[in-house]
Amino acid sequence: MEIAAEPVGRLRAVAAPQGLADEAEVVLVECDEVVGRGLGAPARPVIERALDELGVVLRLGVTVERVDERAVHLSDGSAGPARTAVWTAGVRADGITARIPAARDEPGRPAADE
Repeated sequence: MEIAAEPVGRLRAVAAPQGLADEAEVVLVECDEVVGRGLGAPARPVIERALDELGVVLRLGVTVERVDERAVHLSDGSAGPARTAVWTAGVRADGITARIPAARDEPGRPAADE
């Protein structure tokens, strides 16, 4: 989500001098039916609203099948034109956190309280 949200403004700023700011588009492809499931139900509306305000297009419930020089092809048979594709895979805590003596969640993050 962060990698989808961060470049939106920068892409539009770079495209603006050429009159192409409105054509700069970021699409977030997520295999889950919702964004941010691991962050909990209370966080999802905030995440969805922020991505919507940025103009990030959500493609939920699909995966990337392949990327070629012109497009990103999705598992539902659709394809979207792309000049740049960024692929990330999951979330894992940095290995240095293994030094912290604490219980961990599935991605390896140490448990914390207030």
